[in-house]
Amino acid sequence: MEGGWIHAGTLFALAEITGAAGLSHPSEFLPHHLIMRESDRDMVTGEEVYPYLPEGFLLRDEEDKFGYLDRWKRSRANDFAPFDV
Repeated sequence: MEGGWIHAGTLFALAEITGAAGLSHPSEFLPHHLIMRESDRDMVTGEEVYPYLPEGFLLRDEEDKFGYLDRWKRSRANDFAPFDV
């Protein structure tokens, strides 16, 4: 049952982090709650790494510096097989 104790510890830690962020539930975490190490000295916020896409973004032909539109255009609803470029 060692795995059960590990899982319980993970859930306890998640509850602690959630409370420390001033949140009531882990589902309330948003990108701005996260800070990630980019290099030895540099940190970035989750907003910088995972920016929000405006509503309808994938349906319009707009500038996309993150490559979301290219991946969206390659996706297929009826098949998860790798796509040949």
